[in-house]
Amino acid sequence: MKHTTMQRHYFLGCILVVIAACCWGLIGLMGTQLNQAGFSGLEVASLRIALASLVLIVSSPLVWHSLRQFQFKQLPMLSLQSLLGVLMMTLFYFLAVQSIGAALAVALLYTAPVWSVILAHFLLGERITPIGVVLTLVTVSGVAMCLNSAAPMNGTGIVYGLLAGFSYACFGVLGKKAVNNNPPSLVLYSSVLISGLAMLFTPFFHTAVDKMLAGVAPSVWVVAVAIAVIGTLVPYGLYTKALQWMPATRAQVLTIFEPLTAVLLAAVILREPLGWSQYVGIAMILAAALFNALNQPKPSMALSSQQA
Repeated sequence: MKHTTMQRHYFLGCILVVIAACCWGLIGLMGTQLNQAGFSGLEVASLRIALASLVLIVSSPLVWHSLRQFQFKQLPMLSLQSLLGVLMMTLFYFLAVQSIGAALAVALLYTAPVWSVILAHFLLGERITPIGVVLTLVTVSGVAMCLNSAAPMNGTGIVYGLLAGFSYACFGVLGKKAVNNNPPSLVLYSSVLISGLAMLFTPFFHTAVDKMLAGVAPSVWVVAVAIAVIGTLVPYGLYTKALQWMPATRAQVLTIFEPLTAVLLAAVILREPLGWSQYVGIAMILAAALFNALNQPKPSMALSSQQA
């Protein structure tokens, strides 16, 4: 009975991660729209976190029971998870989008599974398995195949993208460590609110607010709210919940649906044609995701991952 429940939770976790990844896949498109409206990469990042924090504050009475479980001794871990996994990832990612475009930025963001395997081994004690290594390599290769070869190359932008990938891995690994001792809702709130508080002290946040209040088009407000709710709160909430039921490395592999979503949206909405290499990359991504979902960890491993 316990094994059946664990299987059900694992597959539910897979579904939650895939939905979260699809939501994250919208970020590049929405960020590009805000760039075109006159907002820099850093200003887009600040709007994303600040508006998400505002929505959380308004909705806090709904999860007051979970928030009351916060203890001051938890602050260092929750702060580290927020500042590295949310704030730094957001800043580096939107800087990369502005420097090298959404396609290449997303691809570099998905060096995250490689970082995740290493970090999870040292911080969570998750074993580096041959299957995990193969899935990670197939995933990263598939993302690379989806790249638009005409994307501009910029050394600084590539560094931003790699740092975004490392920070993204930190969110999953440190988030897994956090949810072992805290309710997912508390981890979600701390992830966004701590970064939102830090953002208040940055000059580009105040510049972004001034631009928004100066009378931007209603469509800009719609995109800004969407990037905060659909591109931030919903996926972070789903992903954090999923970490209760599955290893961090497995969850990270499934997030490859984010670049898949980004590529397909670019083809459908922006009319960017897909080449043969991108079709091969999509096939590799889907194959890795399907195998990852079907080849769940052994019961003993899954149980120890939840109890770690």
